[in-house]
Order: sequence, then structure tokens, then C-alpha cells
Amino acid sequence: RSGVVAVFTFPSNLKTRSNHKSRRRTKISTIFSELHKMVYMNIGDIVDASIKSIESYGVRLSFCGHSILVLAPEVSWLPGHNGNWDQGLREDSQCRVKIIRYHADKNEFIGSIKQAHPEDDPWRDPNLFSAGTAWRGVVTHKLYESGSAQTAAYIVEIRPGVRGYLERPGSQKMEMRVGDPVDVVVSQLEATVQRLIFSPAAEPS
Repeated sequence: RSGVVAVFTFPSNLKTRSNHKSRRRTKISTIFSELHKMVYMNIGDIVDASIKSIESYGVRLSFCGHSILVLAPEVSWLPGHNGNWDQGLREDSQCRVKIIRYHADKNEFIGSIKQAHPEDDPWRDPNLFSAGTAWRGVVTHKLYESGSAQTAAYIVEIRPGVRGYLERPGSQKMEMRVGDPVDVVVSQLEATVQRLIFSPAAEPS
């Protein structure tokens, strides 16, 4: 017996079967890895998504198979002048987006580009606009009295994205036009709703 060598013959297709199983396990592992990426995108996450289309109402983006919709008011901290809120956006470019909610019925995330960039918020320090501070602004809109062509007030922008209400002074003889510069003083600040009330700056005597 000591001189006998036992030789075991394995089926010729065993290695092939093993390779098939290995490839199948790798494929399943890849699928679960991709599913893991898709499932674990949470509200509050900030991601770099790809712009798929720019519509009249907002921007559609994609990230790891997810669809993300950013409505026009959530694109920029600065109000779009003449509706040009989509300036600087291009299809197939990358854009940083904060996920703010999920619509299960549409299988779609709702995002915000501006909330992904809090450093650009012109209201991040409301104390800059405390009552008594003086500013030079620009008239952006005229408000009229009901049923009249008489100007009742103006909307004045003192810096990009920061506007307030200025009642037309009774002593004003000539109406201001949109685009005119105007010196104002903050008379009231409502920081929680980002609202300013202006009064005319005192003219030098």
C-alpha cells in the first residue's frame, strides 16, 4: 500500500461551472452595489448632478439613475430679471444640488441649486440691513394706486437679491423711473420674511 498513489479525476466542466458562478456572483455584487448607491440618497444630501434638460419651469438633472427636478425659484438666490433665471446653465454640464424632498408617486427627487450654495445667499447676514442703515439703490418696479396711473410706491434693490418697499414721498414732484438710482434709509427690517421698508434719505441742507 505504501507504493500506491491515489489519483482523483475531477469532472472536466467543474472549472467552467466555477467560473460561471464566480462571474454570476460578481454581477450580482455589482447590481447590489448600484442599488445601494440609488437607495441611500437622503434628504439633505448635496450631490454633483448632470443637467439633462432646461425647461420653462425649472431644470431636470440626473444622479446615479435618480431623477432630480429643480424648480426655477430654487435655481439662484438672485431673482431672475426678465425671466432669465437659467443664465449660466448648460445641458450635460455638472451642477451641485441639495436634495430637499422626494415625490414617491413620481419617483422623483426635488432639489435646490441655491441651497447647495449658502455662501451666495445675500440675506445670510440680515444685520447688514438693520434699521437706520443708509443705502444707494436702484428702482426695479413701480407700484400704482388702485384704478389710477399715479405711482404709489417703488421697489428698490440695494444689492443683488435684496429689495425693499419705498413709499412715494408726498413732496416728490417728479416720478422716478425704473433704473433710476435712489438714496434710502432702512426704516424697518423683517428678517424672518426677508422684507425691508425704506424711507427716503434726508437731502443735504
